Amino acid sequence: MSEIVIQNLNKSYGGAQVLSNICLSIGDGEFVAVLGPSGCGKTTLLRMIAGFEQPDSGTIHIDRNLVTSDKKFVAPEDRNLGIVFQNYALWPHMNVAENVGYSLKVRKTPAGERTKRVDDALRTVEMLAYAHRKPADLSGGQRQRVALARCLAQGNNLVLLDEPLANLDVNLRSAMEDEFSKFHRSTGASLFYITHDQAEAMALADRVAVMDKGTIMQFSTPHELYNEPRNTMVAEFIGDGFTLTTGHVSAVDNGKATVKIEGFDVEVRCHKDEQPRSSGVIAMHPENLKPAAENQGHIRVKITRKVFRGSHFRMEAEAIRFPGVKLAFYADQLTDLQTGQTISLLIDDAWLIPASQA
Repeated sequence: MSEIVIQNLNKSYGGAQVLSNICLSIGDGEFVAVLGPSGCGKTTLLRMIAGFEQPDSGTIHIDRNLVTSDKKFVAPEDRNLGIVFQNYALWPHMNVAENVGYSLKVRKTPAGERTKRVDDALRTVEMLAYAHRKPADLSGGQRQRVALARCLAQGNNLVLLDEPLANLDVNLRSAMEDEFSKFHRSTGASLFYITHDQAEAMALADRVAVMDKGTIMQFSTPHELYNEPRNTMVAEFIGDGFTLTTGHVSAVDNGKATVKIEGFDVEVRCHKDEQPRSSGVIAMHPENLKPAAENQGHIRVKITRKVFRGSHFRMEAEAIRFPGVKLAFYADQLTDLQTGQTISLLIDDAWLIPASQA
C-alpha cells in the first residue's frame, strides 16, 4: 500500500501564505504530477510529505498511517519513502553500488541480500556495468538512473521526485521520461512528481495537480486539464491556452451550449449541468482557431507575429474587439498570411468554463 491522503494543509513563512488548505488523495500505485509556476508551493508540498518540514495545520496519512498532524510528526527516515532530488544527492566518495546500497547498509541488511538487491536494482535501470564508477564519471542521465536504482533497492512503495529532469538537456529529458515510466510500471510504486515542465507532467502522470499561489486549482487527468479547465488560470496555463469573454450563453443541451461572439452564435462544449446566463468565458488552444473567408469568421484579429515551427507557422494575434486579448493559431507552410494583416477566424470546439469558476 502506498496511498497518500492530505487534508487541510496550511503553511506560512513570515506571514506569507505558501500553502492554503491543500487537500489531495493519491491512490495506491498512482503516478501524480504537481505542476505550477515558480513559487506556487509545489516543492513545499513535497517537503511536507517527505517530513522535511512541518505544516502550520492539517494532516498527512501515508498507507493509512498518520505521519503529520498538530499532535504527531513522524521523522523522514521512518516514513518508508524514497526521494529523487534535482541534484541527484549522490555521495561523491562512494561508487555507484555503494551509493545504491548505503541505506541498506545503515539498516544493517545482511551483506549477501544487500549485494543482490543492489545488483538487481542497477540491472533494472541498465547501470550494472557502471557499479564501480564514481558519480563524477557519469553523465547527468546516468546519475539520475542511479538515484532511481537507490529507490528500487530500498523497496519503497512511495517515491517523491523533485524536478528530477531540470538539470538535463532536451534529449536526455526525453530518454529519462521513458526511464520513469518503466520504473513506475516495474515497481507499482506511487510516484509524486514535482515539475514546472508541462510536457513532462502531461506525458507521464495519471493525474496532474495544477497549483497557483499555494492552492490546488485543479486535480484531473491530463486530458481533462487540457480540454475541460475548471477556471481561467488553468485554461491559460495549460498548453498555450487563452480565454475569451463571450456574450449570452443559451441553448444549453447535453454538453453543448451556444455563446454570442461579435454577433455570431458559436457552439461550444460545456459541463452537462451548465445553465443559460448573461455571459461566459470560453477556453481555447491554437488548434481551435482557423482562418476564415472575409467576414465569415467568428472573431476579427490582427496578426502580430509569425513564427516558423518546422511543419507549420505559429501565428500570434490580437483580438480587435477584445482589448488586451492575445491569442494564437496555426497556419501551414504555404500560408500567405503576414504580420500586420487583419483576418477573420472561426472558433471550433472551444470549452465553456463553468460559471462558478470562470
